[in-house]
Amino acid sequence: SDEAAENAASITTPMLAAIMQARESILVISPYFVPRQSGIRVLSELQDSGVQVDIVTNSLASSDHLLVHSGYAGSRKPLLSHGVRIYEMRGDVHVTGTRRAGTDGSSSSLHAKAFIVDNRYFFMGSFNWDPRSAEINTELGVIIDSPKFASKMAASITQAIPTRSYEVFLNDDGELRWRGKADGRVEIWDRE
Repeated sequence: SDEAAENAASITTPMLAAIMQARESILVISPYFVPRQSGIRVLSELQDSGVQVDIVTNSLASSDHLLVHSGYAGSRKPLLSHGVRIYEMRGDVHVTGTRRAGTDGSSSSLHAKAFIVDNRYFFMGSFNWDPRSAEINTELGVIIDSPKFASKMAASITQAIPTRSYEVFLNDDGELRWRGKADGRVEIWDRE
């Protein structure tokens, strides 16, 4: 019924509880990462407390929603300035199981929605880290308490990051840069 849906517990409650108990690390995988000011604050505070926060999301080149990407773009500098690590999926690398993105020339687009806390808790579901998912209570997911499973998933993702993504960083002047590997060489780009 409509009333039952209105009164149902929000998926964000257990997700936030899992994230806030992090002591070592949080790995977020989200194709549509738009954390808003409150999310930037929480992730920055966790990073400042000694929890390594890593974000894997779509780059401009791999995104199939350019409007969402524009909502995410402004969060990069504040997060990076606190030490959060951000990785954006490359648009020129074919990743098995992905579909062609809506941007010209892209052969990959991230669609997984997950997070891993302290290599112990693994969340997988439909929740995107964006206002729509947070405010409209139609998302679902499961949190698995399994150090063996969570650490295996984290290791798999971490192993793929160097060849399938750009690492976003701030140069000495505080400007965004993208670092990636191509043909065994490290390359740095000054534009998305």
